[in-house]
Amino acid sequence: MVDIQITYNCNNNCVSCIIPGEAYCSEEVSKEKLRKKLFEQDHKIITIGGGEPTTDPDFLKFVDFALRTNPDADFRLLTNGRMFYYQNFARKFNSIIEKYDNTFEIDISLYGPEKIHEKITRTEDSFKQTLKGIKNLVKEGFIVNIRVVVNKLNYEYMEETSQIINTLNGISNVIFIFSRYTGKAGKNIERTRVSYNESVDQVEKAVDKIEKNEGNIKLFHYPLCIIDKEYRFYAKTGITKDNGGVTFLERCKKCAARDKCSGIWESYLEEFGKKEFNPL
Repeated sequence: MVDIQITYNCNNNCVSCIIPGEAYCSEEVSKEKLRKKLFEQDHKIITIGGGEPTTDPDFLKFVDFALRTNPDADFRLLTNGRMFYYQNFARKFNSIIEKYDNTFEIDISLYGPEKIHEKITRTEDSFKQTLKGIKNLVKEGFIVNIRVVVNKLNYEYMEETSQIINTLNGISNVIFIFSRYTGKAGKNIERTRVSYNESVDQVEKAVDKIEKNEGNIKLFHYPLCIIDKEYRFYAKTGITKDNGGVTFLERCKKCAARDKCSGIWESYLEEFGKKEFNPL
């Protein structure tokens, strides 16, 4: 498994982004180093992200190269979906993917109803473009997943977000992700910070609103002891558990569900402490 960040630049300016910010994003990514990384070993899963990867001038060429050199890998693209608002871009992208037999999933961030989405992205028309991008990708036959990153600005709008998602045909998975407080999200902590206890009820209500079967809903970075029993089925560990940024408390050793738990963001403990967490 490998994560490839092909650019740090983005056409949104999300208050909750975990990338550090403007100084970091001004750095150029070495495509040559990334190509070598793709050759390092036999990768089973390759995630392409950023920044916003689709804004990179070499995006389409890089995707073609990655697919050509990793014929057995499954791919995932993390994107805000805005470039796929342009149907010609979506078609060009699809023409590359169709040349290969790889599984290629696309995860698109949606933060809430239009006013809330753009309060977070701080970019006019981003909501409209993201929704249209989703529809264009579904039309082209892609596996499209919706990622809802939960923070202080949007947690009270989770049910409305589910209602919007229900209007979108062809969505494969809906993923609710509890925010990490690093990068811009950490810099804007007073605007982004919300506790599990404050927000989890809203997320559980949103799960109830999704008109999909239970296998299509996932909760990432929700410790199992925080979630009501009937919703623990949806909680997944994800990949970050192995990649750093998460931890377990000493008391977690006593928990019967520890091996199935995502753990706790270290940045969360710095803000809210340990009192919410108790072994199952």
